[in-house]
Amino acid sequence: NSSDGTGISCISVSCINETTGDICEHIRRFHLAFVPVVVGAPIIFWPFSVDDLPEKAIFNQEKSNDDECHVNVKNLSNNDAEKIIKKLPLNKLMVCINSRVLPFDFDEHYLKYRDRVN
Repeated sequence: NSSDGTGISCISVSCINETTGDICEHIRRFHLAFVPVVVGAPIIFWPFSVDDLPEKAIFNQEKSNDDECHVNVKNLSNNDAEKIIKKLPLNKLMVCINSRVLPFDFDEHYLKYRDRVN
């Protein structure tokens, strides 16, 4: 949850499918410049459904960094956001490898790159 009140930053997969059709390229193009990156590490993301969020969640499609598919999820407390993250099973994470979306494998993808993190 953002400290500036903008909410939880997400991207709409249906929007990506209607535009570029490639979630890995979309994340690379619009979002990697704004997050710490470990050189050579793959892109990891969590696809989720609106059903995973509390009913009080509000979705605002707000263009960010020229990304038409950017959505802010608002009206959630930090406690709400923490509960969502804690419910995240690692087997729901996805990883981009050579422009392919694959299930995240903790041993293969995290342990391989953990020593490169600052």
